Amino acid sequence: ATLSLNIGNLPAEQVGAMLDADYYVCVRAGLHCAPLVHVDENTLEQKGSVRFSPGYFTDEEDLEQAITGVAELVELPASA
Repeated sequence: ATLSLNIGNLPAEQVGAMLDADYYVCVRAGLHCAPLVHVDENTLEQKGSVRFSPGYFTDEEDLEQAITGVAELVELPASA
């Protein structure tokens, strides 16, 4: 299963870079080979979305780290 999200008006690439650098969470950020979906979802301004794709080796600690990272980024004043 995958999950795609955006945080406020932050560009998807910026969110992805912050999750990687600050929380060691690897995600895919961007248009995900489906730019017309982003037109329908109004996410072109953020240059797409951030996609989480847990895999076979993703464990509970990895998921907790991702949740912590997203929760803390949501609280940033710039994400409003």
